[in-house]
Amino acid sequence: MVENATLLALVMGAAAIVVMAVSVIAGKSAKNSSDFMVASNRMPFFLTTATLLATFICGGTIMGGAATAFTKGMQATIPDPFGAALCLLAGGAFYMSVIRKTGAVSAGSVYQNRYGAFGAAVASLCMIPTFVFFAGSQIAALAKLIQVVLGGEFFWVAIAAGIYIIVHTWLGGITAVAWTDFIQITLLCLGVIVLFPVVLMNLEKFGGHAAAVELMGEEFFNFGLRGDFSLTGILTYLALWAGTSAGAVPGCDLIQRGLVAETPRVARWSGITSGLLMAGIGLLVVYIGAWGNVFMARDWFTSQQMEAIRADAEMLVLIMSTNMLPPFLAALFFTGVMGAIVSSADSALFAPATIISNDIVRNLFIKAKKPYADQDLTAWTQIAVAGLGAAATLLGAVTVSVFDLMVIGFTLQAVLFFPLTFALYWKGANKTGAVAGMITGMTLVLGFMLSQGTISPEPYWVLVFMPMGVGCLVQLIVSRLTARSDPPLPLTHADGSIISWPDLAKNVKPSAYS
Repeated sequence: MVENATLLALVMGAAAIVVMAVSVIAGKSAKNSSDFMVASNRMPFFLTTATLLATFICGGTIMGGAATAFTKGMQATIPDPFGAALCLLAGGAFYMSVIRKTGAVSAGSVYQNRYGAFGAAVASLCMIPTFVFFAGSQIAALAKLIQVVLGGEFFWVAIAAGIYIIVHTWLGGITAVAWTDFIQITLLCLGVIVLFPVVLMNLEKFGGHAAAVELMGEEFFNFGLRGDFSLTGILTYLALWAGTSAGAVPGCDLIQRGLVAETPRVARWSGITSGLLMAGIGLLVVYIGAWGNVFMARDWFTSQQMEAIRADAEMLVLIMSTNMLPPFLAALFFTGVMGAIVSSADSALFAPATIISNDIVRNLFIKAKKPYADQDLTAWTQIAVAGLGAAATLLGAVTVSVFDLMVIGFTLQAVLFFPLTFALYWKGANKTGAVAGMITGMTLVLGFMLSQGTISPEPYWVLVFMPMGVGCLVQLIVSRLTARSDPPLPLTHADGSIISWPDLAKNVKPSAYS
């Protein structure tokens, strides 16, 4: 299907070996569970920014974003990359600095800070399915990438891709994830930056961007409302922005990247910087995808390539890169895309794995009054990586659309947006209200899906706003009604010192954060 497949395979294979070697070295250098899970909260700005960007720029962004722009136009690409970029900007500006001040070791610990062990467990159970979906979408993307180069049956290629990601994540911990993220996201950004002007130069042969507008129409390139100012139209448009952005803000991957930063200031500015970078790289990718229609219309691809693109538009950007770039640069681009996929997948497995080990299993041991050593925390994190990875691999092996699976996954998690926001910023938030809001929101999501027999029920704006809005209302009301029976706790550091609302210290019991 592609030229120079041997060179592509060799370069990608070499990169995969390097990633695995880094994982082995980093894994051996981890002295304790804090090193393994949050790099002992000492990651510098450049590394925190790189791992954030690599986590969010994924196969869905590159392959799925280009394919969505190619088939549906610019408005449909708002959830990713632009909704995801908005999440990073908002996360950096309003969340990551405060989260870093808590000194927690996992996303669940942030919720436990205000809502106790049970509230953290409920939040964790809401987060875990999202990241199985997300990891599954990345495994599917990696399988498609390998298929383009080596061929093979998709199901078994996906199984092999999933095993590789599981082993890499198992071995290295967060430090390996961050360093390989830095290498891989650098390659990806260079690849996109090189590919974009080459695509534009080839487009000029057919009349440039004006030819694309003439072919597809001005509305195809419109990021706005496209003239639909009805209530449904406005809500649908806002849902495109809110689904992914609100769903990703409370996610364990964003929270964990805030925790690994060496200072709250680093956490804040790494989020903002990575958001700006994602918006810029994402804009280049979606224009490449949209312009693909001109090349298809002018029979610029071979008949085999056109057939492959019609069958799966997520192959478009890969095929375009091999046709337009010199062999070595095409290999650079493929390696960068592979790196972005692996970076997102390992983060999607590692972050919820730390929740399972630290916020579920650890609390069960404590409740049962059984000893729980530091090495147990690392071991259970690795076991969780394997279990979540197995589920994600099976999901990825049977998926159809990387982009849709990713967007739906984060839409599910939007029910946690207000519980996290209230935990950090509302003095009156308590466990009973938060649990009631989270359960209500997730029940509505699952009920909506079951009623239509699909993971992507329509209308989309109802899926986004109804669970999030009703869950928020329930949390506010129940928190007020139960303020006396379940007094709200202050926001504290992991060592017990109070960060916000010292007057609530009287509500803290000795075991509140144990």
